[in-house]
Amino acid sequence: MEYALDSAGENRAELEKVLKYYKDDKLKYKAACFLIENMPYYFSYEGAILDSVKAAKATADKRGKIHPSVIKKWNGFDKNMLVKKQDCHVITGDYLISNIEHAFKKWKSCSWNKNLSFEEFCEFLLPYRIGDEPLDDWRELYEQKFASLLDIVPDKKNVVAMTDTVIGYLQKEGFIQNNDFNLPHLGAAFLLEKRVGKCQDACDFMIYVLRSLGIPVGVDYYAYCPETRTGHTWNVVREPDGHYASFTFPERMAEKGKAYIDGRKIGKIYRKCFGRQDIVSEDILMNKEIPLFFRDDFRQDVTGNYYTCSLQFELPKIKDKYVYLGLFGKQEWRGVAQTEVKNGKAVFMNVQPQCIYSLLIYKDKHYKLVDYPFYYDGKKCISFIPDMECRETIALYRKYPLFRWIRWYMEHMLYSKFQVSDSETFKSRKTIYEITDSLKVSYNEVLLDVPVRGRYVRHLSSDSVFAELAEVHFYSGDMEHKPLACYGEEPAFIGTEPLLTYDNDPLTYFSSNKLGGAVVWDLGKTVSIDRFSFMPHNDDNFIRIGDTYELFYQGLESLVSLGIQKATGPQLIYENVPCGALLYLHNVTRGVEEGAFYMKDGKQVFVAGLEKDENEL
Repeated sequence: MEYALDSAGENRAELEKVLKYYKDDKLKYKAACFLIENMPYYFSYEGAILDSVKAAKATADKRGKIHPSVIKKWNGFDKNMLVKKQDCHVITGDYLISNIEHAFKKWKSCSWNKNLSFEEFCEFLLPYRIGDEPLDDWRELYEQKFASLLDIVPDKKNVVAMTDTVIGYLQKEGFIQNNDFNLPHLGAAFLLEKRVGKCQDACDFMIYVLRSLGIPVGVDYYAYCPETRTGHTWNVVREPDGHYASFTFPERMAEKGKAYIDGRKIGKIYRKCFGRQDIVSEDILMNKEIPLFFRDDFRQDVTGNYYTCSLQFELPKIKDKYVYLGLFGKQEWRGVAQTEVKNGKAVFMNVQPQCIYSLLIYKDKHYKLVDYPFYYDGKKCISFIPDMECRETIALYRKYPLFRWIRWYMEHMLYSKFQVSDSETFKSRKTIYEITDSLKVSYNEVLLDVPVRGRYVRHLSSDSVFAELAEVHFYSGDMEHKPLACYGEEPAFIGTEPLLTYDNDPLTYFSSNKLGGAVVWDLGKTVSIDRFSFMPHNDDNFIRIGDTYELFYQGLESLVSLGIQKATGPQLIYENVPCGALLYLHNVTRGVEEGAFYMKDGKQVFVAGLEKDENEL
């Protein structure tokens, strides 16, 4: 407390005002102490540019797309350019008192909070802020707007039903997902009006809404996922029986007694806390030889609410005090869990099964493998030990898992047609190719049995899907016929114009705004076409012709190169690959999305829960 009051400097009197106000109310005084003692660790960002970038974010259309010119203008923005305004320097006593009074009123008057302990109240209802957002007077503002939603719920003790009623209403109002710009937490006032942001902002919005109504809610998260290369957050609501029901606004509602996660391979799950937790020892907090992530004492490990499998290792030769459980990142392993080695043993309680892990130590600010990585199926560990006496020849098609939404994009081309005509209206036309099977790769080349002549080429989707296409190129021999113009249906949203279908960028694409859409290329004059290539809307993680790749296998100490190749087709062939090894394909030319895989029956297998446990290619 004294540290917090000293940190306030000239604003100390405002904090002392709160303590004096509650000196005769033991519980509220204790709550005020909780907020003030943790206040030195909280701040807001400020700067004239911040409002401009937030306004730019608010221009996102219904599919979360911002005009490229706006992106270009503000893409260099970084929140670290802004000034930090410490809470303890600026917060007023009246602001804190108002927050405490409102939170206590909801705690004591709402029937579903009857069994909510003081400690839980401090984390799930009391905090006046979430992260580094602006300090807003949000409680009464949100309560006035949303309190009537609870009137229609018959069971006033069913906090999950209350939560889902609110979610259902807010889903109709909508929330636009957009990850552009490196912004701080957007804040209560902004989110109430704009409803746009990333997962963190959707979680924040639900916290403002639910806490204003007295519903105890928090945020769970994971630090890193090999499939997405990022962390992720979602909300949890505390039920009267002490269980936590998770939900991801606006996609998924809460289910009573169910802690849900979408299957991503993330290893461990943590809960964000407003107050410092005593579970992190002083030895860890002050030890700079321990990764900074594990010196964060504003969180709890809550993996046990989701998974109950445990891992135990016999480590008689390990002299390090701590070891780490790691997931594979880009060309490296990242620790997601820490445990102490005791009597030559290391136990990781409550870890996610069906994951590829490694056991790590941390030396000189880098993780190092203790042994070969392994697949943990929930009962046993299956090690990826390269068999140097057994070699195989393999064909590779991707460097990253093939997620279901990419499959959907590719399936949108099923039963679509390419047609040629000399008439802009296609009154007279010839179908030169129809896609009758699901596409397996992104780059597809069609060799025509007989050359065709025409000025206009059209891609026509089936009546049940929207037209989507990333790239198309027409040839006669080695000569490419470049379109003079391109047009089609109205684009689905900003940044999906027809001309993007021949910009040599697989990540840009045309998408029509109606089912059975079409896009037309005007080649300027009647030409002969004997072949053409096309690419569906995709993630550019298939083998890209012309790019250079390097294949590695995971050795005991480091990644070991199996050679560099320049792709001349949609697959790479590697010989003399050690059987049983964990592999990693790196695109030297471009890109960041890459993942570890192994070979099974001649196919690449990525362990990817966003698709299925085994993502075979």
